[in-house]
Amino acid sequence: MRGPDRKMIRIARRLRVNQTDAETDGGQHNESVGDAIRDRRLTRDGYKVLRFWNNDVLGNLEGVLTTIQAELTG
Repeated sequence: MRGPDRKMIRIARRLRVNQTDAETDGGQHNESVGDAIRDRRLTRDGYKVLRFWNNDVLGNLEGVLTTIQAELTG
């Protein structure tokens, strides 16, 4: 049985420390109670909250912008 791959451990630790914004935001806002409270407050104050998955913003920016434009003009 092999021992731990020290090179891979160093790489994994470096990646964990140097995450992109999308990686650190992750999916934690999917069902967040805090977000729901904030959304209700913003809606009460006349704002509309739109949420997009990170992969949509990063991989389908045109679709995200189209959705935002439709909300602004609709």
